[in-house]
Amino acid sequence: MNKINLLVIDDSKDLVVTMNEYFKEHSNIIIQEAAQDGEEAIRLIQSKKDDYDLILLDPFISRKDGLSILEYMKERGIDKPVIIFSEDKDSELMRRKKELGICHYLLKPLELDILVKRIQRVVEDSNNDNPLELEIVEIQKQ
Repeated sequence: MNKINLLVIDDSKDLVVTMNEYFKEHSNIIIQEAAQDGEEAIRLIQSKKDDYDLILLDPFISRKDGLSILEYMKERGIDKPVIIFSEDKDSELMRRKKELGICHYLLKPLELDILVKRIQRVVEDSNNDNPLELEIVEIQKQ
């Protein structure tokens, strides 16, 4: 199985470290880059867009929110699959999901084994030119 390279955009360093450790042991997924705020995310999206296969995005971050990041990508024709992961359902993102390229909307806290399956599925579908349908999934820890 080929490696899957991620750009993770989340303001929680601890969560990114936890995901990275889990991915190393349980999957073919590699966090290539991580951004803790929207401005850093936009810089990485523009400068390193060929270095990752998928964006994992918490829309509630500082210095430009997730909606601003997705609009930036759309305006510049940056077409990468996006999985939103958040503690809340954002109605604006939900309303504009197809337009903004959102593949999945996952609710925190995350079950990492299910997150791995979702990431693998989205990348496989995008590589096979299968249409990506939005799923809202509660993969919260019990």
